[in-house]
Order: sequence, then C-alpha cells, then structure tokens
Amino acid sequence: MEKKNVNFRQLVKEVKADMDKFHVPYDNYYELAIKYFSGSTWGTCNYIEQAIYINSDLVLYGKDEDIKNTICHELIHSAKECRYEGHRGLWKKYANIMNQHDYHISRSNRYELNIDATKIYKYVVKCVNCGNTQGFNTRRGVVKNPENYLCTKCTGKIILIKGGVE
Repeated sequence: MEKKNVNFRQLVKEVKADMDKFHVPYDNYYELAIKYFSGSTWGTCNYIEQAIYINSDLVLYGKDEDIKNTICHELIHSAKECRYEGHRGLWKKYANIMNQHDYHISRSNRYELNIDATKIYKYVVKCVNCGNTQGFNTRRGVVKNPENYLCTKCTGKIILIKGGVE
C-alpha cells in the first residue's frame, strides 16, 4: 500500500467537533502529534507531557476512520475525569457514547495497514504459518533471536526475512 496524503489536523478537528456535539469531554490543551511506535500501539496519552501521540504508520497507511477512532480514544483519556482511570468507569462511558455515533472505540484495536514491511523497516520478521510480517527499525530481542518468539496472530514460528547480524 502506498503512503497517503493525510490532513491530520483536519481529522483532529472533525473528532473534536463530534466529541463536542455529543458532550464527551477532552482536554483541549493537550498537543496532538504523530510519532513512530513499533508494534501495535496506535496511540498514547501522556499526562505528564500533556500530549497525545498517534502512530505514524497508522497515519500514513491506515484508514481515516481508524485514525479518527484512535484520536478519539486518546482524547477521552485526556479528559480530567478520565485521567489515570485506564479503560474503566467514565472513559468506558464516554467511549460508548461515541460508539453510538459511528465511532468504534475499544480498549485495543487491531488495524490492518497492508504495509510492505520490507520496504520501510530495517528488520522484518515473518510467520512461516500465516505469513504475518512485522517490521522494526531497532535491533531488539525478536530480531536477534526470532526462534524465541511466536507470531502475534497465530502463535506460529517466526523467521527473520530482512536485516541480520551486524
């Protein structure tokens, strides 16, 4: 899948407008930024930095709907009454409100990005069973010793297909 041209700020505005319309609180002072995360972390809300980070791969390769769901998920975390609450209580209540209005907010999501990992990552592992690939730009345990890890989709054996010993 090719990189797409995303107007991230426009998506943020749309999500905030929807949250305002449905009276779901968020902290408007939190900065929203795009950041690289390895693995399947799509977003994070950092209370200390008062910042929300959305995964760069999701923004570049994901569907607008999935990006908006992630922005909304993290903005709910920023609400004063939801901080340090995790995915319980008021966070869950507000997520359910947004879910009644064409959002799909949950504790975790597995978005399919259809990225050719070999083109954008320095190291790539692949499941010999289901073909699932996962890319990394840093040399970590799964890259050094793939035989000690299992596929995140089917628990099959994984092998290193790009990168190697340095």
